[in-house]
Amino acid sequence: MQLISDVIKGAIKLNQLPDRLKYSSWIEFIKDLPNLLSVEVPTSVSGVIVGSSYPTETDRDKVWYRRDSAGNLIGTYAFQAGSWRPLYQLAPGQILWLYGDSSDIPEGFIMIDVGDPRIPALVVNTLMPQYIPNGSGGYEYFAVRWAGY
Repeated sequence: MQLISDVIKGAIKLNQLPDRLKYSSWIEFIKDLPNLLSVEVPTSVSGVIVGSSYPTETDRDKVWYRRDSAGNLIGTYAFQAGSWRPLYQLAPGQILWLYGDSSDIPEGFIMIDVGDPRIPALVVNTLMPQYIPNGSGGYEYFAVRWAGY
């Protein structure tokens, strides 16, 4: 086994203790995890920008840990295809299930639907019956594939 030596290590911090009686389901608990945990990036790390303001032009070769004005992590970004975009560690074509509005899919993802030339019809016909309609012509639970930027 080979260990990776050039990694950035940060401390996972517990922001608050969850109230055991607060959650009515595991889904509620999982959705609340970003509020309960955070990662503290060491100040000695170079090549990383941490903050709520967009990095400068000279910092476009760095990773940006974007935070909101209260210091909560919004996401990890890199300058790609002319703008700061979220980093996803996904293989091209990787399939994910999403909750939300199928008319507002995050950039870089494509909803798996009839006629998708990259997904075999057998796969599409297996996935789509599991979609949950949202009542306005779209879906609230559906599958997407990562296409990239």
